[in-house]
Amino acid sequence: MNASFTAIVISLALCSARADMTNYQSPVDGKSYRADWHTYTPTNSTSTNKPAGRVQKQNIRLLATQEVFQKNVDVSGLAAYIQKMERGIDSSLGRTNDAFVLAVKTTLTKDKRPDFQMSSSGGVSNDLLQKIYDGLNQLPDFRSRSDEVAYEVRFTIAKAP
Repeated sequence: MNASFTAIVISLALCSARADMTNYQSPVDGKSYRADWHTYTPTNSTSTNKPAGRVQKQNIRLLATQEVFQKNVDVSGLAAYIQKMERGIDSSLGRTNDAFVLAVKTTLTKDKRPDFQMSSSGGVSNDLLQKIYDGLNQLPDFRSRSDEVAYEVRFTIAKAP
């Protein structure tokens, strides 16, 4: 990973990277991916930042190589898009008090709006998952420049305070 791309990726969510050369089985689509993975996890501490909301990013996994992402996606735009996803999920929760883990796989292409697939664990109703899915589909358009790229974001949704 080159230095300028590292700086941009860190802006994804003030994240740190850990690389694994391994197979990764997506809980969303069930497919197995093998690469030199860079998983980005938040490094900001709640003691130094604003209080945590109900929706927290746990990690971001790019399902394509760093080079493919760098060629096809403005990474600072991707960071902003992931933040919009987080806010959109939060607003979709409404008055529910469900606590669960949500994995969202987003596929970007040059020809159509983002495609979202989701997987969850924990106590969450299908109705709430549908509201979240519908909310994600209301997000602004975001596309790749040429090649299809995908990424997965794992969120933890806490009970309402």
